[in-house]
Amino acid sequence: LFAIASVLMATLAFPKPTSAVDSPTTSEQFPIDFKVVNVCSDNLNEVIQLDGTLHVNFTSLSDGNGGFHVSSHANWQGVEGTNLTTGEKYRFITRGKSSFNARGPFPFTSPMTTHNNLVGQGTGVILVMQIIFKITVNANGEVTSQFAHQSAECKE
Repeated sequence: LFAIASVLMATLAFPKPTSAVDSPTTSEQFPIDFKVVNVCSDNLNEVIQLDGTLHVNFTSLSDGNGGFHVSSHANWQGVEGTNLTTGEKYRFITRGKSSFNARGPFPFTSPMTTHNNLVGQGTGVILVMQIIFKITVNANGEVTSQFAHQSAECKE
């Protein structure tokens, strides 16, 4: 969650969005070091540790009416999970693309949802995660609040 929240904050910390003609793509890298409860296990104390580097490219475009659109593509290649109880290794797979829109000038609040999968290399078990963010940005363009709700389900 921290890595994804960092992406959102970094996206909003850059200069104001530009028009489609002069909208550069910005690249950032974020270290990944967080834990996820393994809901696929009968032992809910099992934790999967994720480690690696998240690579993100993002672009902000203004719409001419004071609103803007931010899109990003995340590359989680090299991010791996390890079950701290069993030692099983997991691949982290994500759809990679996310976006959010703001209708008008600052301030604004906007939701964003990401979908991710952890696939067990030994068992083939898939932990499907959904994370919903609510971002609030004040009149100065500063992130003033974030909310993250993560849910997960098991697919075998």
